[in-house]
Amino acid sequence: MTGFMREFLRNVPTANTTVKAAVPASRADVVLGCLLANEAASPITVDVYVIFANDGGNLTYLTKDATLPAGSTLELIEAKLVLTPGDVLGARASLAGALDIVVSYLRQVQ
Repeated sequence: MTGFMREFLRNVPTANTTVKAAVPASRADVVLGCLLANEAASPITVDVYVIFANDGGNLTYLTKDATLPAGSTLELIEAKLVLTPGDVLGARASLAGALDIVVSYLRQVQ
């Protein structure tokens, strides 16, 4: 059984923040897209990462220090990203309140 889902986070802070909560047990999430938008009047830098459940809390970066010009968007994930139980998608921005993120994914029962 599968279902399309989405998560969004407005006003991402400068500290590490969960964008998509941990994948529940007996599930797998296939991330189809991750859209970043800079609402600020100046450029910002962003980090987007995964904390894989079996990697001791380490951050695995999908992008690090990516520059988003003022008022721009970035489609971050062009290929599918599989997340398994306990995996978390997170982000942080160089300017608090400037970044919005939308994540689209497919949730599957394993």
